[in-house]
Amino acid sequence: SADEIKEQPEFARPLFISGFVGISENEEKLYSLALEDRLSKGQVSSILRNILIELSSKYPEGFQALTKRLKKDFNFNIEKPIFEENKDLNIHSSYIEKIEGNNFKSDYSSLGYGLLQILQILATIYLYCPKQCNVILLDEPDAHLHPDLQKQLLDTLREIKDELGVQIIMATHSIHIIQNADCSEVIPVSKNEDVRPIASKDDLDDCIVSVDSYYLGKAIIRNKVIFIEDRNIDIIKYFD
Repeated sequence: SADEIKEQPEFARPLFISGFVGISENEEKLYSLALEDRLSKGQVSSILRNILIELSSKYPEGFQALTKRLKKDFNFNIEKPIFEENKDLNIHSSYIEKIEGNNFKSDYSSLGYGLLQILQILATIYLYCPKQCNVILLDEPDAHLHPDLQKQLLDTLREIKDELGVQIIMATHSIHIIQNADCSEVIPVSKNEDVRPIASKDDLDDCIVSVDSYYLGKAIIRNKVIFIEDRNIDIIKYFD
């Protein structure tokens, strides 16, 4: 609140997790200060393996919590990263994929961007929160995610918020995230309007229409047929 800001002018630095921009095949081992420097510059994807090995070595309980959550919420299994200081330059990291009943190990570089983005977000949170940060800033975490994964990520972040006692602030244009959010969780930001939380479900519906009005308008004007990909057909009511 405004009163709290007046009483406490100095705040701990928030944890900024930028959008995912790709991962290299090789990643050298870095020191903790170098990780924080890359984080502050929004280069999280370039240090993903370093974040995981830092988490597994310094906070094994946090790494265990991460692996459990990835398996439970996303059916995604990762192994503990490996780095031997006397013989390795790069960190070795792998995930396990089950194909026709058999387990196959693959490097993160062969993983799809959606799950890599989820791994980047959750691993960074478990490494730095709540020990060093209790406010998390996410820049469009939905960018590479299928609508079903977007909803699951929202549900997961809600649970992590309560689990770690942190605050999560995300910037998004995703209708699927907005639609599955509680009214109190959504604050529309516009140059032409007051910035304030949404008060009711009707206001939330209006917000969704305003976000997606361009595509809805094009479809109506051109008399196009729309195919709904998933079971959620709420979007049809906006054509009514």
